[in-house]
Amino acid sequence: MSNINKHYIQNKDLYDKSLFHGVMENCIGTIKYYLDTGAPVNLIFVTKNNNYNGHSLLTLAVSEGRLAIVRELLKRGANIYLRNGNGNTALDYIPRRYTGRIKLLLQERTAFKNFLYGEVTV
Repeated sequence: MSNINKHYIQNKDLYDKSLFHGVMENCIGTIKYYLDTGAPVNLIFVTKNNNYNGHSLLTLAVSEGRLAIVRELLKRGANIYLRNGNGNTALDYIPRRYTGRIKLLLQERTAFKNFLYGEVTV
């Protein structure tokens, strides 16, 4: 296990709270910092607030319309297929006002993965 991963594990609560607030406050610098220091890009939130329990960083960023954060997470390999406790993926949380831009980012990611891994069915 690398030192970065050990650091994340030792400070998990701080990282999780900071990442959650980074998304909610649209603070890309906070997101980059904690991802750079070992937080997993596919982090799943476990909170006392049932509205966010089970969301990944990506589904939370999409639901809040945080375009720059969505881009950063996708660039770092966030899994667009992760499902929360309700069975929803990031595509299910696109706010209407951001539908075009965020949906395009997620669809481009899906198309690219399908091309790479041969998941396209014709």
